[in-house]
Amino acid sequence: MLIKFLLLISISWFTFCVHGKEPEINDKSVAFSNGITLQYTKKERFFADASVAQAKRLPVYITESPRIIYEWNIVALVTELHYFEGSVKKLSLYDYEGSLIVPVFEVVGDILYLSDKRKIILFGNSAHYDIDFSFVYSLDTMQIKRLEHGAAYRLEVSQDEELLWFYQYLIVEGSPVVNIKIFNSDGKSLKNINVRKKGSIDFNYNNKTYSIDVDTPKVPG
Repeated sequence: MLIKFLLLISISWFTFCVHGKEPEINDKSVAFSNGITLQYTKKERFFADASVAQAKRLPVYITESPRIIYEWNIVALVTELHYFEGSVKKLSLYDYEGSLIVPVFEVVGDILYLSDKRKIILFGNSAHYDIDFSFVYSLDTMQIKRLEHGAAYRLEVSQDEELLWFYQYLIVEGSPVVNIKIFNSDGKSLKNINVRKKGSIDFNYNNKTYSIDVDTPKVPG
């Protein structure tokens, strides 16, 4: 079974302004100052036998986790559907009045928040399925950019949030290498590098030098 890397986005436009006080995260709910309550489930199991869920192509259990992104005045709720193999994450963003402010994102992989850049990285990766791209979404422009990076096993972000780089193991000319694809935080591809030994490399961007650690090359798989 191949689970596609999904990003569900409907076309919508909103004026992002903040009202109300900071919400309160409780044990099973998020309480907003205007009286609205958002219920969430820490964990709920649907099938005692995971093989039954696999046969039905349904999740075995679900987990939900809210957090406040104070820099954005936003509540982020991550709902994770855990399947027999792998999981799918759904990200919902709410303002301080409890309103859903962007369409729900769905991703097989990880979610990273670039606080200063007001951007969200939906990193496509899986130990079970072939996923070779990610997305970067801007809260300010509401634009989405697809990043092609191959079957990356890791993503790193520079401390100033200017750069992203993805790691992938490859075989090049008969020997293993670590392939590193570098993008800026707008999703523009900057460099594709193959490195044959563990250590670090320097990359210059906008008159600044970034040091990128390199893992020991391995045979992919």
